[in-house]
Amino acid sequence: MYQLTTKRLFLRAYQLSDAANLYHILQNNQAHFEEYFPIMLELDDLEKCTQFIQEQIDGIQSKSKLAYGIYDLETGTYLGHIFLNDIEWVVPKGQIGYFIAKDWQGKGLITEALQAFSQHCFDIWALEKLYLRTALNNIGSQRVALKAGFELEGVIRSDFRTADDKLIDVYYYGKVKITAQ
Repeated sequence: MYQLTTKRLFLRAYQLSDAANLYHILQNNQAHFEEYFPIMLELDDLEKCTQFIQEQIDGIQSKSKLAYGIYDLETGTYLGHIFLNDIEWVVPKGQIGYFIAKDWQGKGLITEALQAFSQHCFDIWALEKLYLRTALNNIGSQRVALKAGFELEGVIRSDFRTADDKLIDVYYYGKVKITAQ
């Protein structure tokens, strides 16, 4: 239930032992993550990464969030992070976010991870809708969303604060369970 396997990847729920992997990927990709994941850069030491991982583990237990590490199937190398949060059980729906280390971009890996993770959220968590937001200038993430079956639903104005404290507009992409089958 807490691990998915695709053609080239495995995604699994975090364990406390993953804190070092998370810390290293954040340290080695600071400039890459700064614009779209500034909050992750607050995890600037191993202790904070361990606390973050524990929060992800607790979130699965409380069904308030779901976060998986993304790993290369062949080597076991930690590549990135994919998560579900802002779950509204009344609908039920949730927001997906993801990142992958810069060296692994452009290979279709995050699209592969998003497709598997989305289906998992529909099948196991019984969500009816998933959504994600991308900055207007994040062309790569927009392509990932479309390739993974998400549809552009609109622009949400002043919906995300960047690391340099600017409010920016975002594209809102959605995917509903009925069209995902």
